[in-house]
Amino acid sequence: MDGLIKMSVVSVEGRHATLTGLAAGAWFGEGPVLRSQAWEFDGVALRDTRIALIPKATFLWLLDVNPAFSRYVIGQLNERLAQFASVIEAERLESAETRVARCLAWLYNPVLYPGVDLQLELTQQEIGYLSGVPRQRVNGALKLMQERNLVRVSYGAVHINDVQGLMSFRTEGV
Repeated sequence: MDGLIKMSVVSVEGRHATLTGLAAGAWFGEGPVLRSQAWEFDGVALRDTRIALIPKATFLWLLDVNPAFSRYVIGQLNERLAQFASVIEAERLESAETRVARCLAWLYNPVLYPGVDLQLELTQQEIGYLSGVPRQRVNGALKLMQERNLVRVSYGAVHINDVQGLMSFRTEGV
């Protein structure tokens, strides 16, 4: 409903990986419900956060009786799949700065995060948590993006000027 959540996993060796960040309005957790399994990730509130829960029986009933709800859930799953594919691509093929840009761009996906304002109250530390990039690299990435007029950075907030520019952001040739 509002706040900021980090979805992450921790290995048995104690290694940590952030999967994604969830901004206000995000829908999440439908996968484990559909698979009838426990969550395989942690949802960590990075600030004061309020969430709404739908009981499993209600969720499954809505899928059975409401085609519009079923299409909505399919749309959410499809967008989340595209998001994770993009994150994996950036993680394996791109620089830390590109991962930061991709992370910010995905927070403005209108399907996953309807109604998100173009200014998110995010600290550099929070962006680091969400992108899996150290805060110092986040700072450098934000400076590069600001130089290219993709974002405007202020204390504790990032204003997005160009979401598509963030999705295609690369650091080669800089």
